[in-house]
Parts: sequence; C-alpha cells; structure tokens
Amino acid sequence: MDPEHAKLLSKFSLDSSFVFEGLEDQLLERLATVASAKSLRPGEMLFHAGDASNGFYGVLDGLLKVGVTAEDGHARLIAILGPGDIVGEMGVVDGLPRSADVVALRASELAFVRQDDFEAIAEANPRIYRHILQAISIRLRRANEAGSARSLLPLEGRLARALVGLADRFGNALPDGRTLIRYKITQSDIGNMCGAARENVNRQFAQWRQNGLLSKISGYYCLHDKAEFDRLADFSGL
Repeated sequence: MDPEHAKLLSKFSLDSSFVFEGLEDQLLERLATVASAKSLRPGEMLFHAGDASNGFYGVLDGLLKVGVTAEDGHARLIAILGPGDIVGEMGVVDGLPRSADVVALRASELAFVRQDDFEAIAEANPRIYRHILQAISIRLRRANEAGSARSLLPLEGRLARALVGLADRFGNALPDGRTLIRYKITQSDIGNMCGAARENVNRQFAQWRQNGLLSKISGYYCLHDKAEFDRLADFSGL
C-alpha cells in the first residue's frame, strides 16, 4: 500500500466514526485502497445541490457546512459535519443528484470513495451497505427531530436545542463547569438552523447573557449551565 493510502487507512481505522464502526479491518483496508485524498480551503465548495453523484466523502479533518436554498432564496443550514462524518452517501444508495450545497468552514481533509469503486466492494461484501444506511438513518432521525422541535418548541427552546447540538459535537468542558463550543458560528447561521430571524436570535442571546447563562470567549459561545439548555431544548414531554 502506498503512503497516501496507508495514511487514509490510519484515519479510517483510528477516527471515531459511527459510519465505519465495527467494519472489519479487511474492508477498511479495501476502502482506504480505493479512496483518494482531497483538501479544501476555508470557504471552498465541495459540491452544489443538483451536481451529479459520483461517490461519497469521509471527513478526516476540518468542518463542512451542509445547506440548501429555499424557493424564496433564503439559505438554510442543515448540518455541520466534522471528523468521522460522511457526506454524499445518499447518492451511493439512490444514484440521484446531490441534494444540498456543501462548503468547507475550515481547512478540511477528506477521503473520497468513487461510486464504482464502492459498488465493486459492496457487491462482494453487501453488509457494508448497513453502515451507509446507518449514516442516512441517523441523519434522517436528526432532521425529523429538528422538524418536531420547530413545531413544538418556542424560539427559546429551538435556539437552546441548536446550542446543545453544537455543544455535544464541538463542546469542551471548562474547569469551572462551563461548556465552550469550539466552533465559531454566526447568529444568522443559528437562525437558519431554527427558522428564526437574526434579530430574534440576538434578542434571546442578550437575555441569556443578562441571566448569566451565555457568554462569548474569543468569538466562541460558552454555555454557563448546559443542564439548563438541555432542559429548555427538551420537547419529549410536550
């Protein structure tokens, strides 16, 4: 195996990816052998909605933003992906064009597996589809939960849910018990996640800052009481 594929195999094997968790070493090696490395600069587009699907990408390092543009021209943030996630996997299953725009938020390193190469591996090892379907299932579940939250939660709860999701994914626990979200996100992006205008996001954040629940450190949001945000974000009893 050449050095590039050996590096990709190391990433596939060592990263805490729910997609490839439990996949046999032999199949990981085959995926790494057919994968090619791709680098993105901050702000560089990976693909647009409507582009032909020709394979999927595994995120090895960096951050990607997944979004769509509504008929009225407004952009909506669907997801933020980091190491261990895959993107473009739906096309592997249904062969349809890309369903969203994906752009790098930070310098990112990806592993690209072409559709033909994946299908050749999956033909001999069909159980690999279970891992791809698991990724799709988790993403759909998150989308369904987001839809339910939009319907059931007031703005405060929807914004709390967005911050909790970011904290669960990118949060660092500080010694004093606060949670620092190690990802810089704008109020407009948070509003897009929740179906809220930036002005309303700003108003709620100001209220949380006044109540001592939220602050900003070097451009990063910090939750002073994550349990309270968890409570605000919970709609199971509604």
